Amino acid sequence: MTNIDFTPIFHALETGDKEQLTSLVSELNPSTIADLISQLSDEQQLRVFLVLDMEDKVDVIAYLEFDIQLSILQALTVEMSKSLIEKMPHDTRVDLLNRLPSDKRNGIMRHLAKVERDDILKLSEFKEGTTGSIMTSDYAILHPNQTAQQAIEKLRVEAPDHEMIYYAYVVDKDRKLIGTVSMRALIVSEPDAKVSELLTSDVEKVNVKDPEEQASRKLKRLDLLALPVVDDEDKLVGMITFDDAMQAIEEDVSDTMYQKAGVMSRYKHPGKSTRCSFQQKADTGEYPISG
Repeated sequence: MTNIDFTPIFHALETGDKEQLTSLVSELNPSTIADLISQLSDEQQLRVFLVLDMEDKVDVIAYLEFDIQLSILQALTVEMSKSLIEKMPHDTRVDLLNRLPSDKRNGIMRHLAKVERDDILKLSEFKEGTTGSIMTSDYAILHPNQTAQQAIEKLRVEAPDHEMIYYAYVVDKDRKLIGTVSMRALIVSEPDAKVSELLTSDVEKVNVKDPEEQASRKLKRLDLLALPVVDDEDKLVGMITFDDAMQAIEEDVSDTMYQKAGVMSRYKHPGKSTRCSFQQKADTGEYPISG
């Protein structure tokens, strides 16, 4: 918890001075704003969140506890919720949508672009406890016939929308994983060098059906920032990040401790919910959850 004195902000909230509130909050960094929000009532949390611009909203919500994220998202308009969901990490938004009341979830889903809806539905279909349930589709891909210059230009455009851009996965025309290439390799190479000449073909990977704890410990053991996730045909379907892997390991340790104590865990990590399937009903436009 930060040592910053929030008294002036508390006063602005009490007096309803929106202009002063906006000015004071704008001076804080996202993690500090999240700390502030965690100390407020639900109504005050929303008021602080609403004075932020969209970029800051996305940054701040990433630092909030899952229950607060959920509370704020439920209170926002469908249009604002949709804008926020579009910019959130792909795995996080699935977990949040999974916990929303069906009417709010359906409203948001109907307003999303088809590519966004398809991505959410795809990530929501994997069984809890598998690597697929914690992976993200938020990664960069390249093709072997692209030049280094073309690859850099592609990554430059896509970088704002991806969690990690230090390296990209290289796939063939059937989306089968054939290697990885680092940003450094692309930058220091000749502009017309082919990605196929720069990639590393010896790639550590995990299967989408692997237990999440197994995949997470592999990522930790290899000391990598992320691992590609493939299906049974070796096609790239996702990526697990270090943060998600560490969360999965922490949950596994917590559950083991509960089991040894002879009790059932009543608590799940606030940043992760059970990810069930959204089975879309095309005729009604509903996206109910099925277990």
